[in-house]
Amino acid sequence: MKLRSLEVSNFRSIRGTVQCDLDASVILVHGANGAGKTSIMSAIELGLTGSVSMLEGFGGQFGQHLLHSGAASGAVSLSVEEGGIKRGRIELSADARSGKALLGASHRDFLRERAYLAQSTMARLLETYEQSDRRGDSALARFVNELLGLETLDALIAGLEPSRDIRRVRKLVPEFADLEAELKFLAKRAKETRAEVSRVERAHGVLSEQVKIAGGERLDDVPSLGPTTALLERVSILTSQFESLQGAESVDFLNFEAQLHATNSRINGWQATSQAACQNLLKEVLKFANVQLDLSAEPGTADKSLDIAENLIADLLAGAGAQMSAERAARSRLAVLDEQIDTAEQGVSETNAEIAAFALRSDVGALAEALSTIAAHLDDDACPVCGRDFGEMHVGSLSAHLAARISQLGTLAKRVATLGERRTKQQSRLDDLVREKRQILDRLQSGEALQSLASTIRFGNDLLARIAGARPGAVGVARELAERQRLESSLSASRAAADGLNRLRGELSAIGFDAGVGLRRDPGLSFREQLDEILKRVEGLHRAADAQLTAFNERNNLAQALEDRAREMSDLHEVRSSIESRIVVAQAQLDAAKDRVDSAVRLSKSAVELRTRIVEQVFDSTLNGTWRDLFTRLAPEEPYIPEFVTSDGPRSGVSLRAVNKRTKMAGPPGLVLSAGNLNTAALTLFLSLNATAKSSVELLLLDDPVQAMDDVHVAQFSALLRSFAHDLGRQVVIAVHERSLFEYLSLELAPASVGESLVTIELSRAPGQETDLQVSRIEYRPDPIEAGLSAA
Repeated sequence: MKLRSLEVSNFRSIRGTVQCDLDASVILVHGANGAGKTSIMSAIELGLTGSVSMLEGFGGQFGQHLLHSGAASGAVSLSVEEGGIKRGRIELSADARSGKALLGASHRDFLRERAYLAQSTMARLLETYEQSDRRGDSALARFVNELLGLETLDALIAGLEPSRDIRRVRKLVPEFADLEAELKFLAKRAKETRAEVSRVERAHGVLSEQVKIAGGERLDDVPSLGPTTALLERVSILTSQFESLQGAESVDFLNFEAQLHATNSRINGWQATSQAACQNLLKEVLKFANVQLDLSAEPGTADKSLDIAENLIADLLAGAGAQMSAERAARSRLAVLDEQIDTAEQGVSETNAEIAAFALRSDVGALAEALSTIAAHLDDDACPVCGRDFGEMHVGSLSAHLAARISQLGTLAKRVATLGERRTKQQSRLDDLVREKRQILDRLQSGEALQSLASTIRFGNDLLARIAGARPGAVGVARELAERQRLESSLSASRAAADGLNRLRGELSAIGFDAGVGLRRDPGLSFREQLDEILKRVEGLHRAADAQLTAFNERNNLAQALEDRAREMSDLHEVRSSIESRIVVAQAQLDAAKDRVDSAVRLSKSAVELRTRIVEQVFDSTLNGTWRDLFTRLAPEEPYIPEFVTSDGPRSGVSLRAVNKRTKMAGPPGLVLSAGNLNTAALTLFLSLNATAKSSVELLLLDDPVQAMDDVHVAQFSALLRSFAHDLGRQVVIAVHERSLFEYLSLELAPASVGESLVTIELSRAPGQETDLQVSRIEYRPDPIEAGLSAA
């Protein structure tokens, strides 16, 4: 695959659109720092791989900086020749990029590791080749696999590597661990089963002896506790019923009847002597209160009727008392108002008299105003009214005299205004007092109304006194009525209890008959004593029946337990036999699995040994020789030669070192080589890897590789590049920033034979302007003189 053309728009430091002709064996790119040399190289990488490797270390943000600052969109278009022309285009925007790369995954890795040497990678190239990825593979290890075609062997080694550690086998093959766990479990279970069989056999022997002692086989006729249990329940129920009736034996019915007779006599006496008077009193109250109510004087309700009557009278008396209090308060207020009215009238008269005294001088305000107007026009002491000279009075000037008079008249005017305001207030107060007196007089009741109100109060108080006299009798007869109801209820309950006690006696006789024991006919025995005697006899019968049932159950339980142990013993023998069979099968499977693991271990060791021999042979004869030759051509005076070192192990085990040509002392390249020769070692390593690899990507991309090289190194390096382009068929793309170096390489790498060509690309950009690109193409042309001689 070879590059043919490139078009870049607003990419990285390139502003605007530039087109590059890449159809040449060697392409030289030149420009000052920041002009866009690295951007051209990155654009080629982006078109081929879809990404820029030197920016991927910055994470997901690097995609935002592919677009030129301030541009809305950009693109990279690349065409290559690989069995025909192929074109690819990557579109760029502020937050995304789209398009398909021209290379597949394997070719992308080859380009980045062995065909494209970025400027930022040069200084850390050796470190990059020795670093391992997440799988533990270094770039050198991956190169060795591809170079020697060891992918299949590596896959075999990687697949068999877990077989070296039985713990990893258990993780990768869960069935293996499951089989081991099953065997362990079965062994433990077999041991437990054998112990369980021994225990059950011992228990079976003990039960056999107990069954013999108990009398042999089990019984079929089960003793019953039902009859004695039923008798106990009947006795318990009878006892509960007696608890609620036990007071009936000591009831004195004659005393109950005597108390009831006395209570009835007292109730009848109240009805004969006081009921009629109480009823009349209630009628008088209803008439006095002028209400329609049904108040009864019957025993039990008379006291409540008296309470209602008392409340009615109290409400009427409260209203009448309020009226009398209001009447007395109004008359007291009238006396006070009369005095206040007299005082107010006197004050009004006095104020009127004072105002009358000023009536003759009622024009004092107008006179003061007139004198003020005249005073404004006085220029001397001549009176403006009579024309007389005021100075003849020898009492001061006329203007001073007028000023004093005007002040006196103003004071009199203020006094008159004050008296007017006071008279208005006094008159208003007098009017309010007279109005209030008139309102009180309108509300006063007449003498007849007052007499009627006093009579109502006296009659109401008399009724309250009569009600108070009748209340004790009414309360007493209500209490006697409640006592009669209590006595009647108690007497009825006692008679019912006595009947119930007789019924319980009959039930107790029936229980004694059913239990086979009779009641003693002793008058001195109470019902409780007879009940306790029957209870003891029935409990004795129940204990005897329970003992028979217990013996029966123990005998049958022993027989059942013996049968259970026999069945358990038979089941355990079957389980033990099954477990032992499973152990044999599992052990055979585990032995077969272990044989396979051992075979895998042997195969893994053989594969590792074979791979080690192949790697050592190739590095000793091929790659190390190429690297040594290239490094020696660029740095012939350097005493140390870099080389690869292989080690034993399942992986490639490839590392780098530098060996002294004379003393054979070795060390890491970064430790024994100078900075310039360290770069030379890195560059020649990269060129060696590219030269020894076989790939369809026939490219060599170098971004400013000439760092810290002297003129001899540069001359040797240019010769190497010509060899790569002419002998190995690589398409070489080189970017440099020094003008002299660019011109030197343009001469050294100029086409020297048929089929060779050189393209130079010069980049420049003024501030604020688009990138300017100059492309020159040089084809091979034979020397005319040499061509003529050849023709001759």
